[in-house]
Amino acid sequence: MGFGGQRLFENVTAQVVRGAHIGLVGPNGVGKTTLLRILMGEFEATAGHISRFPGLRIGYLPQHPVYPPGQTVVQAVLEGMGDVVQLEEDITRYEEELSKGTPSANRNRSAEAKEADDKRAMKLAQKYADLLDRHATIGGASAQVKAKEILGGLGVQERLWDQQMDTLSGGERNIVALARILVGDYDMILLDEPGNHLDFAGLEWLENYLSASKVAFIVVSHNRYLLDQVCTSVWELEHGSLENFTGNYSDYRSEQLTRRLKQESAFHRQQQQIARLEFQIARLKSWGQVYNNPALAKKAKVMEHRIERMDKVEKPRAERRKIKFRFGGEGARGTIALETKDYRKVFDNGTVLLDNVSFLITQGERAAFVGRNGTGKSSMLKDVVTEGSWENQSLRVGKSVKVGYFSQLGENLNMKATLHSEAMRLTGKSPGASADLLYKFLFTRDDLEKSVQVLSGGEKARLQLAALIVAGLDMLLLDEPTNHLDIDSREAVEDALEEFAGTLVMVSHDRYFLDKLADRVLYFEPPSVSAFEGNFSEFWDKLKAGELNSRAISHRTLAPEKKLKVKKKDEKFDPKRFKELEAEIARVEATRPAIEEEIKSFASKGKDAFAERRKARLTELNAKLEELYEEWLELGERKKKW
Repeated sequence: MGFGGQRLFENVTAQVVRGAHIGLVGPNGVGKTTLLRILMGEFEATAGHISRFPGLRIGYLPQHPVYPPGQTVVQAVLEGMGDVVQLEEDITRYEEELSKGTPSANRNRSAEAKEADDKRAMKLAQKYADLLDRHATIGGASAQVKAKEILGGLGVQERLWDQQMDTLSGGERNIVALARILVGDYDMILLDEPGNHLDFAGLEWLENYLSASKVAFIVVSHNRYLLDQVCTSVWELEHGSLENFTGNYSDYRSEQLTRRLKQESAFHRQQQQIARLEFQIARLKSWGQVYNNPALAKKAKVMEHRIERMDKVEKPRAERRKIKFRFGGEGARGTIALETKDYRKVFDNGTVLLDNVSFLITQGERAAFVGRNGTGKSSMLKDVVTEGSWENQSLRVGKSVKVGYFSQLGENLNMKATLHSEAMRLTGKSPGASADLLYKFLFTRDDLEKSVQVLSGGEKARLQLAALIVAGLDMLLLDEPTNHLDIDSREAVEDALEEFAGTLVMVSHDRYFLDKLADRVLYFEPPSVSAFEGNFSEFWDKLKAGELNSRAISHRTLAPEKKLKVKKKDEKFDPKRFKELEAEIARVEATRPAIEEEIKSFASKGKDAFAERRKARLTELNAKLEELYEEWLELGERKKKW
């Protein structure tokens, strides 16, 4: 397939068998969405052909769905069931016809007219009965129940189900489009970034649904965890060709590396062999001329044929250009990065979203804001950017802390400016220096005069990241920084953030991203926010198991009031909590050696800022461990008396 003389891909050969679960991966711009639209039949391939099983029913989830005016959420989802909606309209029409009765009761009508009316009534009744049978056969009676189950599973709130589609946000409209595909009766579905707007509960529901599905699907996604959970094979589209790998995403990455190393090794061995043969050929030809010996020339010719007949190993493709960068800044001195005290978020209509929220993020800490969509995570980040300061008691930002903000929607960008002028404004750099910076973030010379407004989501993300790395920041507030980036770019961002010496506060639905970077979770459950010590997977497992109680959650402040220890004689021993404490103590104890090794490693390499950050984390863990042991000992005393 190609456009305007430019070839996207060629010689793509593959097949989808019944029930296949395929992940389609590759960098942005290689033609993944185009390939899906060819399979769907929207585009026609430039060359080659596609064979589809007769009567094959294919469902396609586009990135930008369109809905007719006036359609409600439930109506839009039921549309995915095809005949159900039309059948229900036909049934209603026939019911109205039948309710009118026939004019045969009129005594003045002839016998022939009455007989004709009766025949017509019988035909209507038969057609009505046929429609009811067809409706029952395809599960029409349970259609609304199924539609609402899927909407609920994906996280669309019940209050939205009867609303018109044009009143929903862009993200909500995409989720409804996904529900419309999942409710349908298809043989194969094509999903283009289905998880982009789902929260963690919705993502987990989708993962379970797809992994258990008997329907064949191809899913394009940059969500590595989703691909790991649902795929049994991976198609990699890159450099204009398609390669097939067996297994999930992790298996694919392992096999991809193995194949590449084997190909490089085989290619270099063959090139060395060819070089030796060519040297011998040149020497034989030279000797043949010097000694006038045709036999030597003939032998050289045989060796040339040997090279020609070789099954040539293809030269490994050069690695494509990737983002490589490091964030500046060494981390501010002091203790407070961000401290909230009795923070309150109220909308213009008086609705209270968050109330009495208090927590502390110390400098060098890495905290993740987690919660369902609409729980105030992004709103709080924006308030920190616009209102946070050392003097603000509700949103106190460390006195010497320099804050950078990555906006999910790019509100901080001037959409009317060109890419080049906006880069100069954001970075304060000269035209040449800003152009060089943009090149490092995969922009070309042709991109410089593009309007920011026409940039893709991934390009806007790269522009914001480029501005952040040169600002010498101490704390980064990141609202979905990887949402529109391909997997290579996500990994580059993760690597850079891992080396960042300052404080990280992140909102993300990328589980790989959070598990790699966050060591603390702030859980938004309006009207409150609670803090959990540990990475995202630990938090999520405990949340699902119902193990997050007031003791598993901490509300740290800089100078907490001393709690009065009042021992109640009648307090009973709690065996469940005792086991929880033992497991938590074991987890924290197991974490300490790795951090101690990191401190030694950073110190030996002269990376003092990194070492100090990990020392601060170790101090926090030790304090946490002291609290856990204290509670464990207290429960142990109760156990003796119990």
